[in-house]
Amino acid sequence: LMLELSDRQFEEVELIVQSSISNRQLQLELIDHCCCYVEEQMSLGMPFEEALTYFFGFIAAFFIIIGFMMRMLHWPGADYVSFAGNTGLIISMFILPSASIAC
Repeated sequence: LMLELSDRQFEEVELIVQSSISNRQLQLELIDHCCCYVEEQMSLGMPFEEALTYFFGFIAAFFIIIGFMMRMLHWPGADYVSFAGNTGLIISMFILPSASIAC
């Protein structure tokens, strides 16, 4: 049985994605992927806030690894990708959990 996000939970995901990504098509795709992952984890018994934190932590780790690889290959833009990954990691580790507690 797959659980569905409530309207408030969907709006929370939408707000986080829209505040960090400007491309509308990318926003829609990321919102869809995030909601699918969170719903799957919730159906396995994980709370919404924890599943959301895990998702954004995974995305941040992905950017950190890609940024590291770009830096090793001396590709342009490596600093921006690494910065995005580290910023995402900070958000997923400190800001998302404290925002969930405040709700």
